[in-house]
Amino acid sequence: MTLMHPLLTTITTLLIFFPHPTLQITEYVPDPASCSILGDGDVYGIGVRLGYYFAWASGLLAVAFDNSSAVRDARKGVSVISLAIFAILIRNTLNGSFAILEWSLVVPMVMWAPFLILLPRSLVDTQDRAGAAFFMCVMGLVMLVQPWVWFSRTQQGRREGCEARTFLYAYFDLFNEQYIGFQRFMAVMYCLGGCFLVGWAFVRFAAGLDARSEDSNSEGLQEGEARVEGQESGGGGGGGGQQQQQQNASAAAFDLPYDESDRFDRWFFRIFFIIFFGPAGITTIIFGERILAGNDVDLSGSPIGSSSQLIPLIVGLTGLISTVWSVAFGVYQKHVRRKESQGQGQAGSDGQAESGENQTGAQAEAANGSITGRVSGSLRRSGESQQDADQV
Repeated sequence: MTLMHPLLTTITTLLIFFPHPTLQITEYVPDPASCSILGDGDVYGIGVRLGYYFAWASGLLAVAFDNSSAVRDARKGVSVISLAIFAILIRNTLNGSFAILEWSLVVPMVMWAPFLILLPRSLVDTQDRAGAAFFMCVMGLVMLVQPWVWFSRTQQGRREGCEARTFLYAYFDLFNEQYIGFQRFMAVMYCLGGCFLVGWAFVRFAAGLDARSEDSNSEGLQEGEARVEGQESGGGGGGGGQQQQQQNASAAAFDLPYDESDRFDRWFFRIFFIIFFGPAGITTIIFGERILAGNDVDLSGSPIGSSSQLIPLIVGLTGLISTVWSVAFGVYQKHVRRKESQGQGQAGSDGQAESGENQTGAQAEAANGSITGRVSGSLRRSGESQQDADQV
């Protein structure tokens, strides 16, 4: 895991700052007699889409196995790439792109799918408050601009005589009045949700700063107490305390429970999460792909080997590999800890049973000794009485 973070940071930085040779936007071809659409591969090319699908799979896998470390890794990749895609969408819209087609295509396919997976854990994450706050802030910004798109840019990029279609369980006209009305209503809801997310992001970020300060102070106090205890015990107890702290930190990093009493609740939540959010993410991905397939969008200018496609693809694939490794290692660690806990419990039971047997044996020996003493005393008194009778 330590090698994955610098690699992800380097790749995502290249994605944001890599100079693109053209500023392609989603628009109709210059020929007025044609209805072909020039697509923007930097936003929804095959590499970008696959990278997001890998990120969605990483988030689903991490949450399904309750692995906090893997959730944080997936969230980092999604946050940085989402920020880059969001910036490109804003640029394209300001430059006169086919706005509502581009936003209808990109937002469900490459943003909502991983967003649905990662949001619940981000709202309550106490181990990476800064990362969760950054993720919520990026997604909140995407939601905040939806009214701007659906109230002021609905006719931008439209060509009369050319049909543009969207997909929501069925194909229909992108400029359908009912569909536009529905999207405007949802845009208002998104805006309200975005206000909540951005506000909550600042709250979580501030809480993270306070928690980091408190952790630093508490760590200093714990180190001082451990040092004093080590000196009082002749240096023998310090190593054990430090080793126990390392074990606790390792367990927290992989979300390994010490107590098995909440396993049912955790599994119930994960099963519910997979049943609900898994199909929801798959549905949004399918809708986006159907919108792309239902319109004559030309993406030949952004092949899979181009830098704009290869970089997000590598980011998503690397994140998925990292998540698989983290989940596998976490499952192994949980198995080891469960075995150790069971072994300690069995050893305690055996010790209690052995102690009980020793106590029972000691009581029996004491009883036998008491009986033997009484018999010996009776025989001795009988012998003394016989001697007295002989003397008489």
